[in-house]
Amino acid sequence: MSFRPRAWYQPKKDGTLEEYFLTHDGHITFPLFHGWAHYKMLWDRGYLEPNISVIRLMWKIGREDEHFGVLGEHEIEGITDIAAHRGRPGKFDPQKLLAERDCPPWEAQNLNPHPVPRR
Repeated sequence: MSFRPRAWYQPKKDGTLEEYFLTHDGHITFPLFHGWAHYKMLWDRGYLEPNISVIRLMWKIGREDEHFGVLGEHEIEGITDIAAHRGRPGKFDPQKLLAERDCPPWEAQNLNPHPVPRR
């Protein structure tokens, strides 16, 4: 799968995050983000829930996607007990992982439908 440039959430194009979630609700289509700034925004606004939310790195053709469970603001863990699209084993700092030069866009799954801002 290949993504057209800037297919991920962009406020100027998609409106507020809440407006974006009306069509990218995790049922019709998953919301797509890119980089650490989006992860931080979702964390600060309470959408990412430890031990519930998952991010899925959406690699292009030739490499499988990877799932990571959200453990906290600065910790995600590769989900290795699934048949397809396993994450890398171990725990990672999403700020570092999502800032890597070749890091693809990522889906957010199992978001909190009633978020409480953390900051």
